[in-house]
Amino acid sequence: LILSRHTDHFIRDEILNNYRFFPALDAEPLLFYFLCLTTFFTPLSPALESVFISLSFIVYLFHIKQLNFIFPAFRPLGLSILIFVLILFLSALYSTNIDGYRVASGYALLLLFIPSASVSWNNIKLISLIACSISGIIINFFIAGLMRLGLFSELAHNKMQYVGFSPHIGLSIVLCWLSIASIILSTTNIYKPIRNLLLLSSALMVVQLFLAPGRSGQVAFILLSPILMIYFSIITLKRAIYAYFFIFFFVMVFILLDKHAYTHLYSGINGILDFFSHPYYTHASWGIRIADYYAAILMYINHPLFGVGVGMFKKFLETYQHNGLSPSTAPEFDSVANNIYLTTAATTGTIGLAILLQITFLIGKMCIKLRFSIAKIITSTFFFVFFFSSLYNDTFGFFTGPYFAIMVGILIYYYYSADSTMRGIK
Repeated sequence: LILSRHTDHFIRDEILNNYRFFPALDAEPLLFYFLCLTTFFTPLSPALESVFISLSFIVYLFHIKQLNFIFPAFRPLGLSILIFVLILFLSALYSTNIDGYRVASGYALLLLFIPSASVSWNNIKLISLIACSISGIIINFFIAGLMRLGLFSELAHNKMQYVGFSPHIGLSIVLCWLSIASIILSTTNIYKPIRNLLLLSSALMVVQLFLAPGRSGQVAFILLSPILMIYFSIITLKRAIYAYFFIFFFVMVFILLDKHAYTHLYSGINGILDFFSHPYYTHASWGIRIADYYAAILMYINHPLFGVGVGMFKKFLETYQHNGLSPSTAPEFDSVANNIYLTTAATTGTIGLAILLQITFLIGKMCIKLRFSIAKIITSTFFFVFFFSSLYNDTFGFFTGPYFAIMVGILIYYYYSADSTMRGIK
């Protein structure tokens, strides 16, 4: 497709005109609907999420002439992501584990940024995208409540409380992002009923966030919500300190009143203490993370240039633990280091890590340079939460990966938009 722009124009036009899908429909609205439905079904059904991701690519690829393939892919951030995905697939080629192709295919979801950047985003579309995301999350919350009562429980892929059909870690990260974004958006000059719905939705999502066993999102919400409110000049530093005390008091009261939340918090703290008291063996969640970090650093030191290969982390982790080189987590062995930077360094070496750091830098620079707008609120809050959570989770997974790709597309569109008025709230 990239080379097609250099072929004969007559031949290319004939191919596009004769083999275009949905010729009677405008591709851009259709693409926008599919992206919205992707975020709606992410917490409800991975199968339907995959269907709408595939449809987004199909509509895009068969309307290249209309949607412009070159624009998003050859911007610095887009090109960095393309190179990063290519490195992952090349690394998977010399992997002796089928997990390599599974991991690489999961990272390939990042390419969804290309269709996303091809949509002509505006405030209405952005609010609609957030509304679809929140709707899917809240429906999943009510389904989780019914599961707690014994309904639909046989359909759940895990037995954790108040997560519904979603993985608890990914759900907690998205809940944290949408809660903070909804609170900040409610302070803008958008339509008042929408502001009220955003506040109500954020309250429901915060309740689910602290009911569900997702410490990842809980920690991010407690630490980042006042910081992001200062960043968007919603509160002063003094009020942020008060906000920290209020959030801490709210969390402590909630934990004391809810036995399930108290047990979950206690197990997390106990896991860290248990690791430091018995560093050669751990079975708790946070203890396993620390053991994974240690093993990932060893892998990077021993294979600094190209890493051990995508999908090979688990095999090397078992070997290191068997030889006593890293703390034992048997019988559980993670396939990632629960940190995207350490995972990338261990599996793809310095080359992959350098590209990932460049992606992080470019996203940070672009978010800072965007003027205050709904787009800036949505993208900045997401990337703050995403990269903070990535320090103790593999956030490029199947649950948060599509959100990341769509947010990258929105960021690229607004940053490089020819119409500078689209960067602000009119």
